[in-house]
Amino acid sequence: MMDWPADKVERKSVSALVPYARNARTHSEEQVAQIAASIREWGWTMPVLVDEDGGLIAGHGRVLAARKLGLTEIPVMVAAGWTEAQKRAYVLADNKLALNAGWDAELLRVELTDLQAFDFDLGLTGFADDELAALTAVKTDGLTDPDEAPNPPEIPVSGLGDVWLLGKHRLMCGDSTSVDDMEKLTAGQMVDMWLTDPPYNVAYEGGTKDKLTIQNDNMADDDFRQFLRDAYVAASTVMKPGAVFYIWHADSEGYNFRGAARDAGWTVRQCLIWKKSSQVMGRQDYHWRHEPCLYGWKDGAGHLWASDRKQTTILEFDKPSRNGEHPTMKPVALFEYQMLNNTKGGDIVLDSFGGSGTTLIAAEKNGRIARLTRGARGFAMTRYFLTSATIEGFRGINNDGDPLVLRFRPEAVNSVHAPNGVGKSSIYEALHFAIHGTVPRLETLQDAEQGQSYVVNKFHPQQTATVVLTFSSDDGTPDVAVTVTRQATGGRVVSSPSGHADPDSFLASLREDFVLVDYPRFASFVDCSALERGRSFASLVGLSRYSRLRQALDGVRNTRNIVTDRLRPPAED
Repeated sequence: MMDWPADKVERKSVSALVPYARNARTHSEEQVAQIAASIREWGWTMPVLVDEDGGLIAGHGRVLAARKLGLTEIPVMVAAGWTEAQKRAYVLADNKLALNAGWDAELLRVELTDLQAFDFDLGLTGFADDELAALTAVKTDGLTDPDEAPNPPEIPVSGLGDVWLLGKHRLMCGDSTSVDDMEKLTAGQMVDMWLTDPPYNVAYEGGTKDKLTIQNDNMADDDFRQFLRDAYVAASTVMKPGAVFYIWHADSEGYNFRGAARDAGWTVRQCLIWKKSSQVMGRQDYHWRHEPCLYGWKDGAGHLWASDRKQTTILEFDKPSRNGEHPTMKPVALFEYQMLNNTKGGDIVLDSFGGSGTTLIAAEKNGRIARLTRGARGFAMTRYFLTSATIEGFRGINNDGDPLVLRFRPEAVNSVHAPNGVGKSSIYEALHFAIHGTVPRLETLQDAEQGQSYVVNKFHPQQTATVVLTFSSDDGTPDVAVTVTRQATGGRVVSSPSGHADPDSFLASLREDFVLVDYPRFASFVDCSALERGRSFASLVGLSRYSRLRQALDGVRNTRNIVTDRLRPPAED
C-alpha cells in the first residue's frame, strides 16, 4: 500500500506559514486578486501543502489571497518526512506539471459559452478579457452568398456624420481623411487592424452594364498622395501600437501609396499579391490578373501573427462572381484570411473605405468587430419598416370570416408563433406574395393541384385574397399603406389607400430589405425550442428594420414573436 506523507487536512494560522524564499513562481497583484475572487465564490477547495515547520511547499498564491481577504486560518496538509531535495523539487513540479496540460479548444469554447448563457462571471475562471473574447467568438454564416452585395437606392437618405449601429459593428457615413470622424466612428476604442481598399486613382470603370465608378478615383498626382496621407494619419490616430495594416492599391499607383505611408511615418514590411481566378479585360498589352496589398504595422509595439509559418506573399482567391455594388470588390474569403492572420476574437478592425462592406461581413463571420466609413454618395439604407399587415381571403386563414391583423416590432425579426389552426404557413405565403409577388407553395404541389385558385380561401365570398401592408418611416414622413390583391386566376393588383403615387415601385424598392424564411430553413440554423414552448411554430417572417445588411448581421439573434390580435396583445419590450 502506497504511503501518503500528507494525508490529513488541518487548520493552521496564516501568520505561522513561511513562504519559500527561492520560489521561482511569481504572483502578480492581478493574479492574487483573481485567486481571492475565486475563494469568495467557491470557498477554500484545496489545502496548501507545508512541511513540518510550516514552510510553504505548494499554495503560495492561495496564502497571499488569504491575507488579502483577511483570513486568519486556512486548511493545510503537512508533508511529513520529506527530504530537503524533495520539498524543493515539488515546489517546481507542482507548478510545472499543471502547465504541461493542454486545452481542448472546442470543448473549452462550449463550456465558456454555456457559462455565458447562465450569466456567470467568466472572469472568475482566470481567463483574461481578451482571451475570453477570442475563446467565445462565434463564427456566423449568413443566409446568402457573402459576396452578394445589394445595389444602393438611387436616392441616398443617410447624410455625413450619421453612425449606424449594426449589432456590435459601427458604420459611419463620413470622411476617411478626418481625424474627428475616425474618433467619432471608434467611440474612444482603439483598433487592432486597418484593413482597407482605398480608391486606386486610375479612373476605374466597372465592367458591368452600370459602368460603376469610385469616388476620389481620378485626382491629380500630388492631390492624391495628400489624400492618402491624410487618410493614413486619420486611421493611425485610432490604431493601437502594433496594429497591423493591409492597404489594397493599384500597381500603377504604388509610388503614391508607399510614399504616403512614409509621409505618415509608417514602414511597409511586405507587399502581398492577390492572384485572381480570372483576368480583368483591359486595353493594355497584358491583361491584369492580380492586385497588390501593402502590409505592415504601426510602430510602438510588436504585432500579432496568429497563423503558421507556411504563408506566402501570393494569395489565391476567386473573384466575386458579381460586383454590382463596387467595381473593385474583394471576396469576403480574402479579407477573412487577412483578418484571421493578425487578429483574435473580439478584436476591432477598421476599414475607412467601406466600399461594398466586405470587411464588415468578414468581421461578423469570424467574431471580430468592424468599424467602417463610407462616403455620402451612393450610401443609403431604406428607412421604411413594416408595422402591420392585414390578411384576408388566403387559404388556411380567415375561416371565421374576419381579417387577420398582425402587428410587427420593427426593431426585430418577427416570427409567426401561435397554436395550430391559425394558418402560419399561409401567413408566410400571403406576405411572400405581397412583397415578392410569388407563392412558393405552388411550385411544390402536384400538377393536379397547381391551379392558381389553390391558395384562395373558398369560404371568402369574393374568391380573391388581399394583403394590406402599413409602412412607417423614422424621418417624419407619412405612413404608406399598400394593398396587394391576388385574383382567383393568380393576377396581382397593387394599390395604395394612402395615396402613394407608385406603390408597385415602392414595394419593389423594399424587396432587398425584407427576408421571409419558412420554418424548415429557419430551423436549420436556429434552435427553435425556446420559441416553441409547446406550441406549433411554422414560419419565420423576417421583416427587419432598414436594410438586408442589418437583417443578416443582427436580425436572427433578436427574434421576437408575432401574435395575432385574436390570441393576445403583443408583449411590451
